[in-house]
Amino acid sequence: MSVRQPLVGLAVEEAAQPHVGSACGALFDRARTVTVLCLITTCLLATVALWRRSLNFEGPAHRSPGAAQSDDAFTILKAEIIIYSTIAVIGLASLTIAGFVFIAKGTIGEDGQLGSYSALRAVHRTSLLSVPPTEFEWSRSVHSDSLAPEIILYSCGMVCLYAAAATNLAMPRLFGAIINLVSVPSAMTPLEKRARLNQEALELLICLVLSNLFSGGKGCITQKELFSNLLRQEVAMYDETKSGELTSRLSNDVTTLQDALTVNLSVGVRSLASVIGGTIILFIVSTRLTLMMLSVIPLAAIATMCYARFVGQLSKDYQKELASSTEVATEALSSIRVVKTFPKGEAKAETRYAHHIDRSYAIGLRKSLGFGGFSWIVGMLIFISMTAVVWYGAGLVLSGAMLPGTLMSFLFYTLGSIGGSVAGLSEVVSKLAETVGATAKVFEYIDREPQHAAATAEISDGVEYQPLICSGRLNFTEVRFAYPTRGDIEVLKGITFAVEPGQTVALVGHSGVGKSTCISLILRFYDPTAGVIALDGRSLATLKDDCLRRNVSLVAQEPVLFSTSIMDNIKYGSDRDITQEEVESAARAANCHHFISTFPEGYDTLVGERGVQLSGGQKQRVAIARSMVASPKILLLDEATSALDAENERKVQEALEELSSSRTTIVVAHRLSTVQNADVVIYMEDGRVAESGRHHQLLALKDGKYAALVRQQLHGSASFLE
Repeated sequence: MSVRQPLVGLAVEEAAQPHVGSACGALFDRARTVTVLCLITTCLLATVALWRRSLNFEGPAHRSPGAAQSDDAFTILKAEIIIYSTIAVIGLASLTIAGFVFIAKGTIGEDGQLGSYSALRAVHRTSLLSVPPTEFEWSRSVHSDSLAPEIILYSCGMVCLYAAAATNLAMPRLFGAIINLVSVPSAMTPLEKRARLNQEALELLICLVLSNLFSGGKGCITQKELFSNLLRQEVAMYDETKSGELTSRLSNDVTTLQDALTVNLSVGVRSLASVIGGTIILFIVSTRLTLMMLSVIPLAAIATMCYARFVGQLSKDYQKELASSTEVATEALSSIRVVKTFPKGEAKAETRYAHHIDRSYAIGLRKSLGFGGFSWIVGMLIFISMTAVVWYGAGLVLSGAMLPGTLMSFLFYTLGSIGGSVAGLSEVVSKLAETVGATAKVFEYIDREPQHAAATAEISDGVEYQPLICSGRLNFTEVRFAYPTRGDIEVLKGITFAVEPGQTVALVGHSGVGKSTCISLILRFYDPTAGVIALDGRSLATLKDDCLRRNVSLVAQEPVLFSTSIMDNIKYGSDRDITQEEVESAARAANCHHFISTFPEGYDTLVGERGVQLSGGQKQRVAIARSMVASPKILLLDEATSALDAENERKVQEALEELSSSRTTIVVAHRLSTVQNADVVIYMEDGRVAESGRHHQLLALKDGKYAALVRQQLHGSASFLE
């Protein structure tokens, strides 16, 4: 046993032993063992507490009124009984908390890390709806110190839930005591009965107040964790997954999970405590009546398991259709100008959206019918058992073997505490089944690790990580690449070229030859399938993401601005605090300071979603300023000046040429004005480097492919060929 585990592990040796298989399976086994111990201990505590008070619920028929009055226990539930019962359930809460702490301590590694949401993941992967995997990788971890506030809140919540259950269990007995007080003959005077009745009513009122006082709310951070992990994924995942589906997972699925972790969790814990405590009391009241009542439990359990399997798959299909409808809506609304460009564009978008909504409605209808059938079966079983209990209990009262108040107390426990709690548990099981099905993708995304993980540890394989001081030298060596979604089509076929610090290199060629793919590989959106891309002699795969992003910046062909101010968009390019002067300097260099100054709010002007408030050329220049403010060693321009008119392009080109003396610049462009002043022009064809050299050198080649491309674009004009 690890020294990190508490001594309670000695009492659960089986749970503390190493488990073969997944970490999740070991955690679930430990949780199950600790839970069983908690339940057994609670049953013992509750039984001892109740028997020590000699509740004497049934009250033998041969007892005289005087004896009954002298005993007094069969009519009065003393305040001490509530205390003993509360101690018992608080003991359960304490043991449960200790068990979870034990589980947490047992799974914290040497680095002080603990897998988050482990318990719910364990339930998810070991549920009736899932096949337990043979291997499970922990998702993002949180430091053990951050668990302290959650453990405190969890502990307080558990104590309150158990205390509420304890006060609820006291109320039916108080009702029974009141009925016995007014219906059973005794030697008490009317004034004494009135005083006793007032005492019972006061105790009942106290229980009601405490029950409501102990109810509380909880919170959940799943949404933040899911969004954070989605941002960490490689670009290839987004090529295969629609953004609308991810948005749906962040909203619909996480909301379902939050309900399970808040409302349903509190209802489930409270109902379970009420069922356990109430069953113990009922066994003390009448063993035969209790067994008769519990006889339908196996049938109810079978119905619950069948319903859980049924609704779990439906929930998966339901969330899938919701995700598809969200994707269609997001796509149509974000491209509303395109939708309104074509005939019947709105009708086509509406038809696509209605298709998924209708399918989700049909699945929801099946879920509702299934829940109705399940509720009817459980209700019939409860009705049958209660009919049998009333029939048999009435016979006991008629024969004098049971007091009327005792039977009423039993019925209150059965219908109120236990019946209501069983109904609550059934609904919780139903919601849990829906949650397991609906949130399968949520945990899949949370647990998912990027396919090409960058260097994140300070020490790897015994070698200390050394941060890169970048000069801007870039080398492609026999690089091959195929997009993950089209693995059989090789885009780059062994390209090799070098870029020296401070050089401006232009990548030229027809569409589809791999120019923009080279840019994506430099940014490490993807990893090459073969070959090496090195920055200052170090493979990009050995660099931390932050290191690469501080030294490389991109201005894309279609720049994307965020729905915030121009100031914030430009500042987004750097991870340090950028001053107003630095922002304006970058804007002047990108030739956008003038038009920004004409806006009433200047740099605080909101650009709208994806920069819709700006023209194409204005967005492009703001994007260039955003890259300049980062002062990268390598500047990537993917058709960055394509949206500018000739005058603005000339001004921006002058600024870029001035800045290129201190940074490496790689340009992807078709326009001659962009590439003719480059230090090196690389002409690509069919995923390979066909020609390379300066602009005038390549034009001088008699049968050169670059020269042919230039002539083709100029339509025979020789004015740019000098």
